[in-house]
Amino acid sequence: MWLLRGVSGSGKSTLAFDLLFAEGQRRFLDSMNVYARQFVEQLSRPDVDLITGIPPTVSIEQRNSRGGGKSTVATVTEMYHFLRLLFARLGTQFCPDCQVPVEAQTRDELGRRLQKELRQRGGLTLLAPVVKNRKGFHTDVAEWARSHGFAEVRADGKIYPTNERLRLDRFREHDVEIVTGRLAGHQSASKAGGKTSQQLIDETLKLGNGLLLALDGQGHTSVHSTERSCPSCGRSFEALDPKNFSYNSSQGWCTRCRGFGELFYLPDVDRGARADAIEESWYEWQEGERELCPECGGARLNPVARAVVYRLIQKTRRPIGNPLQRSIRFHNFRLRRPSSCSEA
Repeated sequence: MWLLRGVSGSGKSTLAFDLLFAEGQRRFLDSMNVYARQFVEQLSRPDVDLITGIPPTVSIEQRNSRGGGKSTVATVTEMYHFLRLLFARLGTQFCPDCQVPVEAQTRDELGRRLQKELRQRGGLTLLAPVVKNRKGFHTDVAEWARSHGFAEVRADGKIYPTNERLRLDRFREHDVEIVTGRLAGHQSASKAGGKTSQQLIDETLKLGNGLLLALDGQGHTSVHSTERSCPSCGRSFEALDPKNFSYNSSQGWCTRCRGFGELFYLPDVDRGARADAIEESWYEWQEGERELCPECGGARLNPVARAVVYRLIQKTRRPIGNPLQRSIRFHNFRLRRPSSCSEA
């Protein structure tokens, strides 16, 4: 990361945006075909003799803004979106309990773990996740399941028969899973036909793209994956999504402080659709009386998100002694309140 600094009017923005960004963006657009370039604003060649070694660049809009209680420099400048995408796609996931990297497991290993849970938890209903945090009616999912012989689907934790029309709230995010069958004892019972337990597990994993959910009689759901499993404790994890690193989303925020990083007094009443705005107001009113969240230590994120690491590629010959210096955890980006700054 490079920092340009100087007195007001010395040309920081001109160098950063009109020269470096313009040339990097122009070279990137030159690699695109003519059809794609017509939808993008064309930048003129900078008035310089030579610029070498510059990669494709991204420009963040310069503006002074005052955010809310959860706002940081990263969110105000919109850099946070790129960071979340970086960690979701290139991050190395660790088990938050064992602190070891997750790895793939075979279907047989997953089946043996399910059999172990079957003895401990009783009968298990297998669910294949097909929709995750997506808006829409999702009527087509239930129709597809019915046409392929599945009698039930689960949407947002509730079971629906596929012979009835499914129509969810179009403007809310939903999770939809197909109920593939039930494991009971050492045999599997499936409405799709008589299958062995391993056949039922394989079918569920195929529908869920390597992921299945196991629901017991007490309503507890466990995750099982062939792609992301802890080799030490056997715990499985769902595929990473940028929302897992958002403290504005229930997928990513710390459940204790709900993404604020601090604890403050909040009336225990139903806040309805304006819950976020009400929480922001109480956060501001409690300034000076808030305390650091003991669950996340101010990181704002849940344990799964905090355990993801992005490994740095060493580009110099200088040795790095501490292995921790070769990686970055997402929550190590210090989350400070935004303020105006004269540096570009």
